[in-house]
Amino acid sequence: HGESLTILKSWTDGRSQMVIIRRIESDSGVTWIGIKSPVGILPVQILPRVCEALSDKVCGGLIKFGDRYWIRHSMPIGNTSQDELLFPLDCVAIVADTLEETFVGGDDQ
Repeated sequence: HGESLTILKSWTDGRSQMVIIRRIESDSGVTWIGIKSPVGILPVQILPRVCEALSDKVCGGLIKFGDRYWIRHSMPIGNTSQDELLFPLDCVAIVADTLEETFVGGDDQ
């Protein structure tokens, strides 16, 4: 609908990660870019370990959408250049893929 774009980020080791980029609006009406990538279904008892694993990451916050957990990062659109979008997109994809591999066991979900 022109509001979102789904891409598949791939690496040379054969792993890949879906990333969704969408236009979102803040409560004050400012347009932002939201970047999110699925981690998977996580048991509640491991959430503290997952959050601890995120504590030293540059970007990305753990959210729950439906029955799955996702890594999400948001930023105002402003005068965002391609490079300013690609870095957080890569960060979100890498963090989500790493958490997925560590805590879910792979791409089965």
